[in-house]
Amino acid sequence: MSKPSFSRKQRLEQQIKKVLGELLLQGLSDPRLSFLSVTHVELSNDLKIAWVYYTSIKSVQDEKAGAEAQKALKKATSFIRREFAKRVNLKYIPEFRFEYDKNIEHAIRIDQILKKLHNE
Repeated sequence: MSKPSFSRKQRLEQQIKKVLGELLLQGLSDPRLSFLSVTHVELSNDLKIAWVYYTSIKSVQDEKAGAEAQKALKKATSFIRREFAKRVNLKYIPEFRFEYDKNIEHAIRIDQILKKLHNE
């Protein structure tokens, strides 16, 4: 039985997701970044840019909190990249671009619509 083969890109995406998740959980003191979770990571083919998709419990409840989290992430990007570089052994550390993942919000809206239809 052979192991599934994963490309270097896929392995690196998973490593970025894990390390950034830990950093957001432990390494950042900005309260605007509390309750953030990395949902997935997509790397460019040359592995130089990583789009990091995140969600936040606060953002789902309050749009202003989502905007504040985006500002805080933008401000902390260089710090996050430096801390990431300390934790992994890579020749080149990708540039992180943080994007809010709206899939959770869409799922909540669909659930609300389904509940409303079920009650009718």
